[in-house]
Amino acid sequence: MGGPELWDFSEKYFQMALDRADPETPIDVIRRDVESGAARIVPGQKSACLIYLVYSKMLHVRLAGGEMDDLRAIEPTVELMARREGCSAVTALGRSGWGRALRDIGWTSMAYKELRYG
Repeated sequence: MGGPELWDFSEKYFQMALDRADPETPIDVIRRDVESGAARIVPGQKSACLIYLVYSKMLHVRLAGGEMDDLRAIEPTVELMARREGCSAVTALGRSGWGRALRDIGWTSMAYKELRYG
């Protein structure tokens, strides 16, 4: 799977992630990043991650959506991509539950403050 099929598969997962974590960002911004090569898609069976190389030393997971078991299954692919690019770390931002869900496969939490409204 590649090109337009990869985007068609991944778009629904990215939209779900944006709806929960970043509703102000339109999906078209994400698509432009993919089309320009600024971002890459890592697909799973029932999920997808959007990654960016940050300062050529870190790979950043910008969006991840879909089923947690599937996201955990594609995490080694994300790590391998980071190693191939010479990155020293993989980062991700999200709700605190992500840190707990990924702790057993080596992810740690960084400083984080969740803002509540209402």
